[in-house]
Amino acid sequence: MAGKPPYDEQEQGGKFLESQMIESAGPAQDLAQQTAFLSSVFDAIQDGIAVLDRDLNVVWVNKWMETKYPTEMPLVGKRCHSVFQERQEPCDDCPCIPTLATGKPNTQIVPYPSAQNPSGWLELSAFSLEDTEGNVTGVIEHIKDVTHYKRVEEELAKSQNRFKALTERTSDWIWEIDKDAVYTYVNPKVFDMLGYPPEEVIGKRPIDFMPKEEADRVAALFSKIVESREPFEGLENTNLHKDGRSLVFETSGVPILDSSGELIGYRGIDRDVTERKRAQGRIEDLNLLNQELLTAASIEEKLKWVTEAVVRIFEASFCRIWITKPGDLCELDCAHADVKEGPHICHFRDRCLHLMASSGAYSHLDGGHRRVPFGAYKIGRVASGEDADFITNDVVNDPRVHDHDWARQAALVSFAGYRLIAKGGEPIGVMALFSKNPITSDEHALLKGVASVTAQVIQTATAQETLRESQENLTDLFENLEDLLFIIDVAGRIIHANPVVSKRLGYSIEELAGLSIPELHPPDRREEAAQIMAAMLAGEALDCPIPLMSKDGTLIQVETKVTQGKWSGQDVLFGISRDITERKRMQEELLKVHKLESVGILAGGIAHDFNNLLSVIMGSVELARDDFHPDHRIAILLNRAMKASSQAQELTNQLITFSKGGAPVKTVGSISDLVRGTASYAVTQLKARVSFSSSTDLWPVEFDEGQMIHAFRQLIVNALEAMPGGGQIELKAENFSLSSDIAEPSLPLSAGRYVKISVGDQGVGIPEENLGKVFDPYFSTKEMGAQKGLGLGLTTAYSIVTRHNGYLLAESEVGIGTTFMIFLPAHEEAMAEAEPAAQTEPEGPRGYEGKILLMDDEELMRDLGKEMLAIFGYEVSLARDGGEAIELYRDSVDSGQPFDAVILDLSVKRGMGGREAAKEIMGMNLHAKVIVSSGYSDDPVMTDYRTYGFMGALPKPYSKKDLGELLDKL
Repeated sequence: MAGKPPYDEQEQGGKFLESQMIESAGPAQDLAQQTAFLSSVFDAIQDGIAVLDRDLNVVWVNKWMETKYPTEMPLVGKRCHSVFQERQEPCDDCPCIPTLATGKPNTQIVPYPSAQNPSGWLELSAFSLEDTEGNVTGVIEHIKDVTHYKRVEEELAKSQNRFKALTERTSDWIWEIDKDAVYTYVNPKVFDMLGYPPEEVIGKRPIDFMPKEEADRVAALFSKIVESREPFEGLENTNLHKDGRSLVFETSGVPILDSSGELIGYRGIDRDVTERKRAQGRIEDLNLLNQELLTAASIEEKLKWVTEAVVRIFEASFCRIWITKPGDLCELDCAHADVKEGPHICHFRDRCLHLMASSGAYSHLDGGHRRVPFGAYKIGRVASGEDADFITNDVVNDPRVHDHDWARQAALVSFAGYRLIAKGGEPIGVMALFSKNPITSDEHALLKGVASVTAQVIQTATAQETLRESQENLTDLFENLEDLLFIIDVAGRIIHANPVVSKRLGYSIEELAGLSIPELHPPDRREEAAQIMAAMLAGEALDCPIPLMSKDGTLIQVETKVTQGKWSGQDVLFGISRDITERKRMQEELLKVHKLESVGILAGGIAHDFNNLLSVIMGSVELARDDFHPDHRIAILLNRAMKASSQAQELTNQLITFSKGGAPVKTVGSISDLVRGTASYAVTQLKARVSFSSSTDLWPVEFDEGQMIHAFRQLIVNALEAMPGGGQIELKAENFSLSSDIAEPSLPLSAGRYVKISVGDQGVGIPEENLGKVFDPYFSTKEMGAQKGLGLGLTTAYSIVTRHNGYLLAESEVGIGTTFMIFLPAHEEAMAEAEPAAQTEPEGPRGYEGKILLMDDEELMRDLGKEMLAIFGYEVSLARDGGEAIELYRDSVDSGQPFDAVILDLSVKRGMGGREAAKEIMGMNLHAKVIVSSGYSDDPVMTDYRTYGFMGALPKPYSKKDLGELLDKL
């Protein structure tokens, strides 16, 4: 192997032999002696020595060579390469050839495997032999077995390579400094840790890479370390990266001593503990946050602390927290309400994520992200569990992040979203952050811990808020309960009461405290109240029917319930007394309505039958009267009978109105003119003094004009009969508002706007015991007569007003007078007046010709109707019920001569009625002229006949004139 021999002592030995040979050539010594001396010296050497001529022939060898090559003996005279290497040509790495050419020594280390040592190595050194003139005549070859040294060298090289690999691949920075603290060696790791290549660090001192204050501190410490010449370990120091970042290193070193024990420097390592120190600091900061979250504050404040801490501790760009709440804006102004398709559609309308806290680059709580649909977008998917613990360190390319341009412009690198879970597994929110730095696995673990703590904070705060609201609600319920609420101790004394008790009973809260419950009852029933209270205290579930008595002695009918419980740690009774005065009054009203309905059913049946009979009577009288001259005595008597029959007809109309209240056909308008017209009627008919006043802005109402006229006239007639000696009647129409917070126990009306019409008189008044009976049918204190004492006037008026969703109230004082007040609901938006239905013009000239079909279940009515129609010139066919009428009409159609008009009785006792028959008839002929007739003049079919397909209505009893005029209109 070419190269400088690594063994200096061998080179020195060769030079020594050469000098000996030169000296032995001197004339002063005998040649034989010199030769013997050199041979003994060379034979003593444990290396091979061979003398070669210029042709590489062996001239002489020492004993080692003879021992090394015994089979080749004699060696002298043979070429070296053939003897030593068994080669025909000189060796490629032969050191002798260059020496023969230049005269300079040459050394080669070559492999020399043998049976004894397959991996052997030889060191071949050549030294020139020169004559007296300096010519090279041959060489001396020194052959040395260096196998052992070569192995040591190889092991050393391997060790050096391992050391180099170790130092270059280690995660720590390995260095050496001299005693002046100047770097003499640094491994490549320094570039990773400080950003400087090794060549920029060698020659500088450690303190050159530290802030000023830190450099002064470390320099002082190193001076003490050098002085002690002791190893040091774990020295924390702050260094500055080439890019300006501050890093924390942990330094350890050992002294380097020379052979005499003098300190020449230190060798050691630097370990980057920045992340470890940062993690320790984060844990300390998070512990402080946990302690802060235990203090009293609102949930909004606590969540703000969390987001601020995440931004500060983890150097996040911004952090936000959403809480799962009801989707109260999903159908209103929520930004996502109109999303109907795609990945961002809102699937959970019952819940939504509400932004509660935001810190960092975005601290506002409004904007598009103030509400995030549950299950949509990154945040919504994290909340629903679809992307639980969503984390990425490549937001600008991650397909799950929808706004890559925004992330790129903001230089964002990472995003993490953490699902906030309640103890029961219910998702209660999301914590999310964006950062310009990657999120490490250690940071991820810490952030998951923060999310877990945040979930506990939300759950605890929510529970506390719910408890607080519950307590507030209980307090609010206690304070605002409309019932009387008492808290009673075991001795039966009042501990506390709600404000309603004070208001209704007239005691202050302070006066109530300490009173016993029996003291709030009438004196004659206190003993009974005490016994009931004792039983309640003993645990019996009892009701107390005894009325309460206010401070001024007024009795209040109540219904009391008592339950046992706790109040401020002591056993108490909770007593709830409900004022049932209004309920009793309503029950009385309901009883009155039921009574009116029962009597009404009877009255309606009687009126219907009576109307049928009255129709026959009046029709027969009218036909008989027409046969006599008006001045004839019989005509006069018949006129008197007709007048009495008309009064009987009015009475049946009252019965019908009372029985069903009619089916009012209402229109919207002002009732002022109607009341004024009624007042004029009173002046004209009864010669009374009547005053009338009305608000100029009277609200419109919806009413049936005919029925309301009838009601007002009944009230005016009642007022006049109450003033037999004359007097003043005052009519007044005004607006009246009833709000929900105004107590009006006398008015069973819901809150709203009403028109109030008052009819007041100066009559004798109504005693209190009779005031509640004035609307009962057939109740009267007046003398009997044609109209007086019949007792249906006020009942009818009451029924009419009730059917208009109103209320009729009477107030009276004996000797002063009585006032009746009608309350009708105001119509909020006046409706346009309906156009009158178009009348069908009769085809051809008008006249009394044609065919009429008359259906009625009463034979007398059929005969009377036929006679009236015959007088007009009509051909009349009669039917007993609807079925017979249908058959007759079908026959007329089949014959090609259908009836010109059909009159159908609405209600028949047996068989098909008029309504059903009319459908069949109009099914045969859409243009059929069908008239409905009934003794129930206020039946809905009669009052709104066109809705049911009829072209006219003929109430019973009807006269010949009524019948003729109706037929003329068809």
